[in-house]
Amino acid sequence: MSMETHVFFRGKLPTKSALSRAMKELGFPFSITPSTGSLEQQSGFMPMKRRGEETGVEFDVYSDHAAVEEFADVGVDAGFERRASLRWGGDFQEAVAGMAAAAALAKLMNGVVFDEAEDKLLSADDAIALAERNLQELVKPQDTRHPGTRPADLKRYLKPLLKQRSDLVLIGRLLLIRPVRHILRGVFFDRTSDKYQIQVKRYVQPLWLDDGYFVREEVQCFADWHVWAPHFKPFLFDVLAEDVFDQLGKMTTLEACNDDRGDYGRVGFGPEFAITALILVAGASMPPSSSRSNADEPAATATARIGSPGRRGSWLGK
Repeated sequence: MSMETHVFFRGKLPTKSALSRAMKELGFPFSITPSTGSLEQQSGFMPMKRRGEETGVEFDVYSDHAAVEEFADVGVDAGFERRASLRWGGDFQEAVAGMAAAAALAKLMNGVVFDEAEDKLLSADDAIALAERNLQELVKPQDTRHPGTRPADLKRYLKPLLKQRSDLVLIGRLLLIRPVRHILRGVFFDRTSDKYQIQVKRYVQPLWLDDGYFVREEVQCFADWHVWAPHFKPFLFDVLAEDVFDQLGKMTTLEACNDDRGDYGRVGFGPEFAITALILVAGASMPPSSSRSNADEPAATATARIGSPGRRGSWLGK
């Protein structure tokens, strides 16, 4: 998952050295390396440094006016001729470097900035102010107290999402999709060795299995993003929407759950799952007058008698 910031401008781009000087004059400790050549020829990763430490962002230029018109709905003036897009991944220092470069470029070119994380159009001065706030977060002393990844902290981060989507509920470290029938679907926010970083894992648990939950592969480890970083929540919400909810939201049947193989082609829950699905479906469709020797036995109990725990463990990867 990447984030982007776009600069809209007119005319020819400056040299890399001119942009480096502009960043320095604005108080941003970033420089483009090497600083030779024009930004007109830049395409792809653009190496940068902050006080000797290597960083950088993707930088591409679009001269087709359609690249400007694409953002008409957010208020970009059609009078701008061109667009420069800066992209970065999960590293917060890259995010700060990218925003600093975008703000300085907008100042040089009398342009405007659309920041995807803020989801708003910014003047050059507003972009500079945002870059300054991000830089302050980057250089904060390590002993500064920050919110962590406790359940109470997760609830605070996810509050806007929970308000927007009434089908979601947070229970401890589990973010679950409702309604809940025979399968729990959602996200497990796992701890890491760093108290300010989390792992996001797809979570699927058939309620009749008694072997504990079944966690699919890791979706995202925010290894370079601290939870107090300004871009953390927008990035997290994008990951949840694209990599979790789009997939698990469609898992509404037992068959779909068993067929789900995750991103690595892993087999589903195994033969026992399929047999249990038949029991549940048959039980739901059986006429009231039908008689069974174990009619009062819960489906989960019947399942426990099918297949040995050892075989079940092998299906669950234990």
